[in-house]
Amino acid sequence: MARGDPVRHVVTFAADPASLDAVHEALDVVWRGAPVPDRDRHLFATAVGEIAANVLTHAGAGARVELVLEADGGSLRATFVDDGRAVDAAVLEAPMPDDDATSGRGIPMARAASDELRYERLDGRNRWLVVRRFGP
Repeated sequence: MARGDPVRHVVTFAADPASLDAVHEALDVVWRGAPVPDRDRHLFATAVGEIAANVLTHAGAGARVELVLEADGGSLRATFVDDGRAVDAAVLEAPMPDDDATSGRGIPMARAASDELRYERLDGRNRWLVVRRFGP
């Protein structure tokens, strides 16, 4: 693929915290093929990592996850689809917890680092969408 062409990378893995490495490896594939400003790369990777950690921790044993990463000349998209437990959609609106909280920062961090963060449950599957837009 020529540098700057649209990039699409798909990876499937088990819903297990150890699979977080597969997410980082998939991002590396995208970075090799897509010229993305460092700031946007960092923010997108933060959002994707936080959603991945949430999915891998809460989907449940035996769940399978598909991650589709896409990049074009002005945006980055990550779509996670898993067949794990349903998510309470109210977590999308959760505020950043207090400094002494031991959990609950992932979704607020992902929301702050992305331009769009969506969740839906459809046909027994969870679908997360993370979008980060950037200029040429």
